[in-house]
Amino acid sequence: MRMRTTVNVQMCLVLACLAAFSLIAVRTAGTPADADVAIVLNPDNPVNNLTLAELRQIYLGERQYWRASSPVVVLMRSRGAREREVILRVVFQMTEQRYTQYWVAKVMRAEASDPPASLFSYGMVQEGVRGNPGAIGYVYVNDVRSGVKVVRIGGLLPGEPGYPLRRAARSDISCGLFRDAAQERARSIYRSDRGRGCRSLPKVLDTC
Repeated sequence: MRMRTTVNVQMCLVLACLAAFSLIAVRTAGTPADADVAIVLNPDNPVNNLTLAELRQIYLGERQYWRASSPVVVLMRSRGAREREVILRVVFQMTEQRYTQYWVAKVMRAEASDPPASLFSYGMVQEGVRGNPGAIGYVYVNDVRSGVKVVRIGGLLPGEPGYPLRRAARSDISCGLFRDAAQERARSIYRSDRGRGCRSLPKVLDTC
């Protein structure tokens, strides 16, 4: 029994160390500016700033005109593009499946003729924006080329603190995966030895 308790205590210490390391990694890891997704418009479009709510209305097809005579043309990246993942998560707040269902239903209700065009490259997106005064698209900020205009979102440009269209940091994802597995294992050990030697571990894990 004493040996089992010793092993459990050692396991708890290992898990606590891993949890602490994960927590430190998350707190110290910065998000690089090149992880920001820029919203681009045609330079002739007078809009220079959109709120996140306005951007969401545009991409959901709820706002169809910039002005009375200037229809909105929404351009998306094709499935699998990381920029698309950011837009789905932050703007649409949908999964790929839910996005498809949304547009199928919208077309079936005759609220839209087609879903937004999905383009295979950031170059194609910018060509589409350059060639159409009403187009709106998105690319990683490092991929922005001449002939398009980056607009502010909520008054912020890509790279500025608080900019909302940012790829989730890998450390955030890793911490979540580690935390779920480690918490389950730690709680199993905690129950088996009635908490001896592990009393502080749940608090450490829950901070991650």
